[in-house]
Amino acid sequence: MGMGTSGNPADPGRHQPDCGEIPGPYDEKWYPGAHIVIAYAPLDDDQAGHPTMEHQIRLWLEPIQTGCSYLQQIPDRNLGQRMAAAMDKVLSSGTQKVVLIGSDCPDISESILQEAFAALQHHDVVFGPALDGGYYLVGLSQPPGKLFEGIHWSTSSVLQHSITQAHDLGLSCAAKLPSLQDLDTIQDLRTWMGTSSCTHPLHMHFKELLTTYKLLIQKG
Repeated sequence: MGMGTSGNPADPGRHQPDCGEIPGPYDEKWYPGAHIVIAYAPLDDDQAGHPTMEHQIRLWLEPIQTGCSYLQQIPDRNLGQRMAAAMDKVLSSGTQKVVLIGSDCPDISESILQEAFAALQHHDVVFGPALDGGYYLVGLSQPPGKLFEGIHWSTSSVLQHSITQAHDLGLSCAAKLPSLQDLDTIQDLRTWMGTSSCTHPLHMHFKELLTTYKLLIQKG
């Protein structure tokens, strides 16, 4: 789970002890004062003598990161509980706005992240709708409270239920961001490949992945 957080744009360098300071152009170009927090689930074998999930993520991000903070999620909680805990943690550190994204939507862009943060200047909540009825992004300018409670995750009603819940809690919702496809299955990936540009940075990588998957299926 990738999470972009923003402090006061007029004071991007203020101290945020729980999130860590993340200077440099990589995150500043998304939104002035932005910081990046990677929330991750621990591996079952995260123990002495074995590489931890955090270690593996750090190695994966090393070519592009200018510094990230890492937040280990609590095991045995559902998606809504993990999202709420992560956003509560970041907002409790003094951060004013937080935008949470998943790792399964290849078309999220800098402009979408900027639009999400801008929407939180005047609203409590912003959603980035996914084509399957869920959402690939949620942003908050205050702690989530009960926003993620009682949601039937992995269904086509997730977004609508979440918007209704936000209204019931008295939260103001910004206009929806552009709708994008998230990739939950191999068929989702095939569909995305058929509609995305071959110049997309991930297109070749996914093409190789599908070729490998096809070979594995044939061998099986």
